[in-house]
Amino acid sequence: MVTMTETTNMTGDQFAQGLELLGWRQVEFAAKTGVAPDTVNRWIHDRQPIPAWAAAHLRLLLAAAEFHRLH
Repeated sequence: MVTMTETTNMTGDQFAQGLELLGWRQVEFAAKTGVAPDTVNRWIHDRQPIPAWAAAHLRLLLAAAEFHRLH
């Protein structure tokens, strides 16, 4: 089981690419998930590890967008 404090092996570049694919800015992800925009910026610039929940959330959003695109 993944806890809220575990980190993931997603890189900041991968996170930024995911946001770009969704058409989201860092501030939008922050607002929708209740984290500070500076925190998202630190994840993207590899100054702070990306929490497992944030990577999972982004992956789920990307999967939903892909499903929507295909159907």
